Amino acid sequence: MTDMLGMNRKAKNSDELYDIFLKHLDKESVDTETVQDLIYEVVAEYFSVLFQKGNVPQHLMDSIELDLREEVMEMYRKKTYGFHSLQEYRKSKNQNSKIRSS
Repeated sequence: MTDMLGMNRKAKNSDELYDIFLKHLDKESVDTETVQDLIYEVVAEYFSVLFQKGNVPQHLMDSIELDLREEVMEMYRKKTYGFHSLQEYRKSKNQNSKIRSS
């Protein structure tokens, strides 16, 4: 799959967008965060990474942001399938990690 920047995400060893998504998804300290907040945070951090690398065409910024939001939403839906909310997913994940550490 090639995104708007011409990057082939499957060919990369590490998918930075997915790594950022997982980092934000697994945050334990945020009980009131909505899915839209999560998406906003992930996209903002990924844009920061893109800006550090330098090559972000100004005239495509809105299109890139929309594409990233849709991609992160798809990741969210696949990762949290079967849970009714972000909070329910995090609660279940925290309970499972506590059981494993016992």
